[in-house]
Amino acid sequence: MQIRPARRDEAATIADLVQSAYRGDSGRRGWTSESDLLDNERIGADAVGEIIDGADSVVLVGQDGERLIACAELRRFDEHTAYFGMFAVDPDRQNSGTGRELLTAAELFAQQTWHADTMRMQVIDVRTELIDWYHRRGYRTTDELIPMSPELLAAASRPDLNFAVITKALGPRLTPITAADRAEWEPLWQGYLEFYEEQLPDAVTDDTFARLVADRELHGVLARDADGTAIGFVHWLFHASTWTPQGYCYLEDLFVSPDSRAHGTGAGLIAHVVRAARDGGAAKVYWLTQVGNSRARSLYDKVATDTGFVHYEIDLGH
Repeated sequence: MQIRPARRDEAATIADLVQSAYRGDSGRRGWTSESDLLDNERIGADAVGEIIDGADSVVLVGQDGERLIACAELRRFDEHTAYFGMFAVDPDRQNSGTGRELLTAAELFAQQTWHADTMRMQVIDVRTELIDWYHRRGYRTTDELIPMSPELLAAASRPDLNFAVITKALGPRLTPITAADRAEWEPLWQGYLEFYEEQLPDAVTDDTFARLVADRELHGVLARDADGTAIGFVHWLFHASTWTPQGYCYLEDLFVSPDSRAHGTGAGLIAHVVRAARDGGAAKVYWLTQVGNSRARSLYDKVATDTGFVHYEIDLGH
């Protein structure tokens, strides 16, 4: 499935897709249906077009061949939050992983494009099976409950419907590397070197950590879980380029502890470097990885472009 921003001329097709997933007999073929709760037009083509045209909104679509099979709306809710809505998957393609893939792409888009650290959405409160699905993907129900509008209640099968607000933190809490972090940073550093089957003298590790703490030539942050434990890091640097006066940002080291992967930590660390590079005026961010590093590359392929360049080096023996 190809995931991309929608075009303006696809608004009517997207509106039809949303209607088919949520309303009428077609909606009943899938498990996301609201057909037995609401009997109205879910959204019209003009409203979809306004979202596509918005300066702070986008519609992402999943395309299989020539056919649009999934869509979702993203909007900037506030400085740190993105709103996720209008999430629809063709009823015949549900339970196939399509929704999970599009949701992940939307989270990455919000992080990379708007630097969002939180995703927010509204779900009809009695749709417990759908809320449970989001819970399994890291979302949590808040105490906020939004009453359904009188216009919607007029088309509802029951008068007690509300919207539950659910949110998800996008990526980990990130903190600058300080001198007090050595005991947490070094085991992660050694795990990173072990993954690449490398060993470095203690003096090199000492020097690297000192330069990260100085935050002049080398820069770095630690990723921390909800308990404050360091679970990963990223290091980067800036350098001049002959191809652009702005220079480049090189993401040199990225590591997440094995038991903390697949929860958005790596994407959050990359997004942080992208923000730092933009703030620093760099023309681009780039990094290297081994060809066989398939797990990491599955993330990199979502957030960056494989240039196809082959890496050569000459060890000078210092």
